[in-house]
Amino acid sequence: MSLATYGVLKCQALERKIDPETDPSPHYQVLVSDGQHKHRIAINVKSRESPSDLLYLVNDFFQHSILQQLLDFSLGFHKLESQPGGVALDFIRGNLFRPEDMKPLSPDVPGPGNDLKELIDLYVQRAIQSEDAVLYAFGVPWGSEPGTPDKYFDFRLGSSIHDIHMNQGSIGRFQDSNGVWQDGALPIHFPSRNQWVGILLAFQSQCFHTDDRTDDAIKEVCEQEPVEAAVRILAALVNRLGADPGKESVTLMNVSPDAIELSG
Repeated sequence: MSLATYGVLKCQALERKIDPETDPSPHYQVLVSDGQHKHRIAINVKSRESPSDLLYLVNDFFQHSILQQLLDFSLGFHKLESQPGGVALDFIRGNLFRPEDMKPLSPDVPGPGNDLKELIDLYVQRAIQSEDAVLYAFGVPWGSEPGTPDKYFDFRLGSSIHDIHMNQGSIGRFQDSNGVWQDGALPIHFPSRNQWVGILLAFQSQCFHTDDRTDDAIKEVCEQEPVEAAVRILAALVNRLGADPGKESVTLMNVSPDAIELSG
């Protein structure tokens, strides 16, 4: 299966709140407006699956071919086709970043400015204080019950956006949500700074090796234990200036206590 209502909400931030630490699946909540209606963006900061700390990557100089297309969107929610060539996101196939650049970060760490909630808050607060900042919340909408105020911001006739994270490579009860070209993220545009910030999140229980058709985890690869290489390439000099026959070099290091045969 996949996320049938996947899309992006173009909006401006108004207010934010953070779920209490006692919540088993806390979120960072953002009240936003599309100029006509208010919405709530719910961003996971902790996983119900072990390990609980999320993987994150915040790119202060986010650049990608989709950004110009996003600028052309009007404010509001836009349903996206889960396919290449548009603005739908796929962490694996869309060349957004290197998976190894994502690092785990706890939602709650004593002290200021050193956990995931505070990191997200840094950029959202900046967006709230900026008159021209625009958020692009990639995820899935769900509506409030008619006449029922939102439990966080007490507004009516709006909607919420969630799944602001990678939506592939999940196993178990979340496997039904796997799909190609439907990953969630939160790019923020600061026009006055001429800056794009990309906030990208994933669960450690997800796998970055996924089937091209279903986006299910390829278990044969994901369940392999990591192998520590005994020989590492430290440097290489290839095609040096001037005549280089016989002068190219590769510097290797053996990090094991054993002799290693290099023939072949």
